[in-house]
Amino acid sequence: MTEGDVMTGPARAGEQLRRARETKGVELAEVAARTRIPQRHLEAIEADDFNALPSTTYSVGFARAYARAVGADEPRYAQVAREMLARHDYITPVLWGHPWL
Repeated sequence: MTEGDVMTGPARAGEQLRRARETKGVELAEVAARTRIPQRHLEAIEADDFNALPSTTYSVGFARAYARAVGADEPRYAQVAREMLARHDYITPVLWGHPWL
C-alpha cells in the first residue's frame, strides 16, 4: 500500500489504519499509550465500529489521533469517521436529563 492508496473508501478505514500500524511495527497498546486513547476504542476503530465510541466528537478525534500516530492522512480519516457515523444514524446520548435527544 502506497501513501496515495491509504484511503479508498470508508468501509475499510479501520483495516487500513491497522495495516498502517502493523507496517510501522507498532503494537496497539503502544498507540493507546501514545495517544492516551483506551485500547478498546482503538480496537473499535480497527473494526470500523465507530458506534462503539463515546460520541461523534470523540470518534472523529480518536480517528484523527490514531491516523497521526501511524503516519496516515489525519483529515481523511476524520472525514471517514464522520461519514461512517452519518451512515449508521449514530445518536449521541445526552449526559443530563433525558437519555436521548
